[in-house]
Amino acid sequence: MSTHDFMGGRDAKSRVVLALVQDHYVGVAEGLESLRILGTTPGVTLVVWSAPTTIPRDLQDRFAMAVGGCRFIDALPDDPETLSTYQGVYVPIASSGLAFALSEGDDRGSIERTVLLATFLGMSVAILSIGWEPNTNPWLRAGLGRAAMLWPDAWRMRSQRLRQLGMEILRTPDQVTVWALRALDGPRVVDAAMIDGYFRRGQREVLVGMYTVVTPSAYDRLREYGMTLKMSGEKKWRLDE
Repeated sequence: MSTHDFMGGRDAKSRVVLALVQDHYVGVAEGLESLRILGTTPGVTLVVWSAPTTIPRDLQDRFAMAVGGCRFIDALPDDPETLSTYQGVYVPIASSGLAFALSEGDDRGSIERTVLLATFLGMSVAILSIGWEPNTNPWLRAGLGRAAMLWPDAWRMRSQRLRQLGMEILRTPDQVTVWALRALDGPRVVDAAMIDGYFRRGQREVLVGMYTVVTPSAYDRLREYGMTLKMSGEKKWRLDE
């Protein structure tokens, strides 16, 4: 089966996660382990984007096998409606430059723009923080252990800033399972603009989870359009009655 098809026998109702894989030395082993865990989590379909220099096309099949099944896309979603077709965005290897850019709201890079856009759309975004803290084993294995004495305290403030923006910071690869099972039932926040986008695409049900906040203006739009809120694939609310 090609990596351009869904692998692992998952159906169309799977929670689809877009993973953004960067080229980075520190934290690669931990990042790959987290992708393997995520790729084998029941109900999750893994879609991977990377630059051709990071995962060459002729290695995509081997990569897909290593993580338990995925497919690749050639280009990142460049508009809110396309990005909203995913249930979550995951960054398994977060470089220092990416962390800094995200904390400063710098959206000039394609990865940074995708992550920030997903966050501001209310989507669930998780980042594995391996490699950010210079006193962890990945830094030692990379021969950069002295970074613990040189790195400024601003690193920890960056992590806090990303949390304030709504991103989930994972400390170990195994935490990705909890994120996938808890946070992918729906966006963090549903507002009127999101409802307008769903309506334009012909979507009449809006999936929400236990942690989703639906704004008053969104409720107004749902009633206006006769749309339905759906909680975790089970209970439904019709708001136009």
